[in-house]
Amino acid sequence: MTQKDFKFGVYARAIIPAVMGIIAILFSAVPMKFPISGAVSPSFALMIVYFWSIHRPDLLPLWLCFLLGIYLDFVSGVYIGVNALILVLCRWIMISQRRYLGTSFAILWVGFCFVAFGQAAITWFLRSLLELQLFSIQPVLYRSIVSIFLFPVVAWILVMIHRAYLQNSRGNNG
Repeated sequence: MTQKDFKFGVYARAIIPAVMGIIAILFSAVPMKFPISGAVSPSFALMIVYFWSIHRPDLLPLWLCFLLGIYLDFVSGVYIGVNALILVLCRWIMISQRRYLGTSFAILWVGFCFVAFGQAAITWFLRSLLELQLFSIQPVLYRSIVSIFLFPVVAWILVMIHRAYLQNSRGNNG
């Protein structure tokens, strides 16, 4: 393996969280049909930011979370900056809590529950504030609940990617 091949491999692995974030945003743009709640768009981007903030924060800087959030705002049609704020807050808070949340899957999942409901509260509050009227919190709660139930599947995929490509690369492996 030449030095050039090695550098390419390092750079290719370093962009995995960013690529996963973009893919997650595209999946978030497609609503899923559920019998009780109707069409819901799960918070796949939040799952990605949450997971990588705990397991490989060196590959997910704050500026990348901000750009992913702005992109999600454009794709989802919400006020510009709402999702950017949520993803940056998630990344910032998870950095201080990662030593606790990365200890087992159960703790990781419970932590995501808090993050998902926090996202619902912030989204509802900002939308109500920006439009100067109280909206029903039910749609954002449904989104959080669907995201919480889908998190184990997404986390399993991310763990497989982490183990296959990133665990032995340089940096803070978590």
